[in-house]
Amino acid sequence: MTSRQVAIVLYLFVQNGPVSIQAIAETINCSDKTVRNEWSAIDEYFQSHQLGRVVRKQSKGVYLDQTDEEADRLRELLSSEGAPKQTNRHDELARMLVSTRDSLTVTQLADHFYVSRSVIREDLTGVAVQMQKFGIGLERKPNVGIVITGEEKDRRSFLAELFHRSFQASGQIRDWFSPFDWAAVERVIRSIEKERNWTLTYRARTSIIVHILLSEKRIKQKFFIMMSEHDNCYPDYMNDLIHQLESLFNIRWKSAEKRYLFYHFQSARIELNESSSEHSFLTLTLSDSTLRFTNQLMDDVTERTGYPFRNDQNLFRSLALHLEGSLIRIQQNFRMHNPLVFDVRKQYPYLFEMILQSLERLDLSLNWHHDEVAYLTIHFQVALEHLDDRVEDPVRIAIVCPEGRSMGKLLEAKIKQLNHSVTIVATNSEPEYIRSAEVDLIVSTVPINSAEKPVIVVSPFLKAHEHDLLIQAIVNTQKPEVSALKTLLGSADNIHFLSSTHRFQVIEDLVQPLIDTDRVNTVYMESTFAREQRSSTYIGGGIAIPHGSPDHVFTPTLKMGILPEPIDWDGNQVRIVLLIAADLQHGEDMKQLFREISQLSDHPDRIHRFTVMTNASSIFELL
Repeated sequence: MTSRQVAIVLYLFVQNGPVSIQAIAETINCSDKTVRNEWSAIDEYFQSHQLGRVVRKQSKGVYLDQTDEEADRLRELLSSEGAPKQTNRHDELARMLVSTRDSLTVTQLADHFYVSRSVIREDLTGVAVQMQKFGIGLERKPNVGIVITGEEKDRRSFLAELFHRSFQASGQIRDWFSPFDWAAVERVIRSIEKERNWTLTYRARTSIIVHILLSEKRIKQKFFIMMSEHDNCYPDYMNDLIHQLESLFNIRWKSAEKRYLFYHFQSARIELNESSSEHSFLTLTLSDSTLRFTNQLMDDVTERTGYPFRNDQNLFRSLALHLEGSLIRIQQNFRMHNPLVFDVRKQYPYLFEMILQSLERLDLSLNWHHDEVAYLTIHFQVALEHLDDRVEDPVRIAIVCPEGRSMGKLLEAKIKQLNHSVTIVATNSEPEYIRSAEVDLIVSTVPINSAEKPVIVVSPFLKAHEHDLLIQAIVNTQKPEVSALKTLLGSADNIHFLSSTHRFQVIEDLVQPLIDTDRVNTVYMESTFAREQRSSTYIGGGIAIPHGSPDHVFTPTLKMGILPEPIDWDGNQVRIVLLIAADLQHGEDMKQLFREISQLSDHPDRIHRFTVMTNASSIFELL
């Protein structure tokens, strides 16, 4: 859409009912006729992106007719591409509107910022879209002004976001808070950390300080948090914190305000002291529900991936500690920004998807943001990299060393040091004991006759000139790696050159042939759409991996769609689409597939080469 078309859609999107064409024209500073001339292009955009429809009735006016899912899709599109970029004026405008108790008019705002009223109207449309992400509404009422609606906790979350944006740009605290107040609150927080023997992450500590200082300002302005009453029994550190804050700011923290801060403390991320992590963990008071959820998540991810996470006590501690805060953030709708979310999804797509599926299965009532899932993925990935046996298909070696057990162990250590992709399954002084062992290679210090497996003879000390011989022998026993992409595609017939320009049409183009050939049932199409609507399957590098429920798959199949030009995929540009009609938990094949997809996403030259090729067989051979 053009900038004018975006402005029209933005204006309609934030309205609560029908509006006149004259009102739209006045807002975007153009004529009624110009607005009418844009309807055709806007209608086409809505149809191609499945966003509902723009209803125009002479007696009522113009309004958007959308389902909740269609409205959510439009919001994401407007935020990622169409909405005006936030500037200092936009943020300051948003801060003024949320901070004041009085209704401001467009004229007052135009005078304040020394810009025209049409500029302010355009700014307000963009600000309204940003506010909607936090559950805040912006309404323009005749003879009243601009009215802000929404819960106080959502307004504070929005203000906190504006602060972080401002601080990142300027590095100045004093634009928002007194440096003295900031330092005083930080001293209080650090004293609690020292007393409790845990350390908040830098981001968590900063977030708590911001919310405390915002609460102090809002309480003095008589903007109060409204929360349902619960048991008002708090740990000693919380009572001590409130006492110090009341003394510092000379205000009283009401019950709801106290609970609001308590939730922020509970949801804060904590770093344990590595030297005494187990003792420190035991001193923390984690809820039984968190510990149960942690066990359930580890069990479910273990079952889905086949990786032995279940018995990893270090993972259990780090995961439970994170989930204690994460579950509270999800339940209270506190958003935590994860700057690594895109990189995590790109580097570890398989593990990310398995964890997301586990979370959705364990509790469908919780809406897990990708920021949170990415943090959990990091915990599991760290555990995976610390597993003792990381080699998925090691070369099995038997050692024959008549010189004795000690010499055999020395040779074993030298072989392991030389190549980590091996496992020693037997060490013996008698060749007869080795011949029957299930091995890939026999390393012996004496010649062996009539062995069924390859044999390499070396000295007990594995001299330097023997290193290359042993390495080559190990390489020769390893099976050549077969491309999972190529195996699961099966043939070039599953590679398609597509012309669709919308992601849901692309999905339909790839799924329909599977339905026609009875590889999936008709419900699979709906499940693939539903998965895409929950969260984008874009993984980076111009690649998307849509997939539906394996319950509707008869024959596991991989389809590759090649697009001549990049298309929008929920705010990202995609050239290659891999439809995975299979059970993602299906053992090593799926793990290898996701590894290859991740590697492919890191090579834009390969992706570009595929997209300019016109022969499916040639692409298949290159995989």
